[in-house]
Amino acid sequence: SSGINAEYGPAQHLQTGEIPPGTFQGLQAPPADFMQPAQVQPQPVAEQPQQCPAVDMSTMQTRIAMSCQSEKYKNNWSELVAMYDIPPRHLLYDVERNYVWVTVPKIASSNMKRLIIKSKFGFASDNPEMRIAMEEPHVFLKKCCLITKEVASEYFTLQRAFTFTFIRNPWTRLYSAFWDKIVSFKSFDDYYHIRKILFIAREWSWEEVRHDDKVKLAAETITFSEFLTMLAKTDAENYNDHWKPWFLLTQPCMIHYNYIGYLEDFENSFNFVHEKVFSDLQVNIEPKYTNSSTTSEVIAAYRAVPQALLDSVYSKYEDDFKIGGYSKDIDCIGKELTLTG
Repeated sequence: SSGINAEYGPAQHLQTGEIPPGTFQGLQAPPADFMQPAQVQPQPVAEQPQQCPAVDMSTMQTRIAMSCQSEKYKNNWSELVAMYDIPPRHLLYDVERNYVWVTVPKIASSNMKRLIIKSKFGFASDNPEMRIAMEEPHVFLKKCCLITKEVASEYFTLQRAFTFTFIRNPWTRLYSAFWDKIVSFKSFDDYYHIRKILFIAREWSWEEVRHDDKVKLAAETITFSEFLTMLAKTDAENYNDHWKPWFLLTQPCMIHYNYIGYLEDFENSFNFVHEKVFSDLQVNIEPKYTNSSTTSEVIAAYRAVPQALLDSVYSKYEDDFKIGGYSKDIDCIGKELTLTG
């Protein structure tokens, strides 16, 4: 096979992905306790000051272990189940190149899939099939490359591949999801989420939310604060995947990642993955893919939200903030991350 061909085991260093050879030699089956949280002894980590730079990568694995051992998961069965419910629709596995990419909606998901399609299939830009693939990369890759439910259930086998994902500031991810799925695509899921916002945030009756014409008219007036109110009053494990917490989608208590890249530093993050699994291919990132859009408009939207509501929403994504080293401070949105490690 081309690209990376070494077997990978549980990550020793998230940044380098260098795994000692022979990790799985002679190992025939997963250990009896493989469904338990990653057995990484958490070390005391000094509380990060409210500043913009992210934590260095060397602390990320420790923070994951601390989140996995949190009492809030041990004492809440529904959240515990959600934490170990690996969603196969987000596991993209390339057998030939021996990698697993755990995709997360609104974190370079579509853009990265387009790059993989170009590299994997080599269609000419004027090829009709290529145009379809570029318009619907999720649908196209689902036909060829997603891990089946049966394979996904074999958790231990995933550790034999180079496994990676990306992380993003939850504040910018939520705003992107709101704009993409609530403002721009109001027919998303047959207005289900618009109806849910109206029911929860505006306290519409069941009769009102079933009235299609009223819902479509009201959809034009949904505010960002109302979207956040819906999140604050809904259990995170029941969120749509486009705004479900990164921690619940990536399952870091189950999956040991060899690399976790930052969307805010996507050019370098992609280059690292490219070197690991696409080093034989000439694949360049188009300029519009190298950074996420984080403008003053995003900051202004959050400043209009009551602090109590922000605190409530933050609590839903606290693991994401802590693991990625992101600040709760709204003024840090869009600032360059200082990445070390």
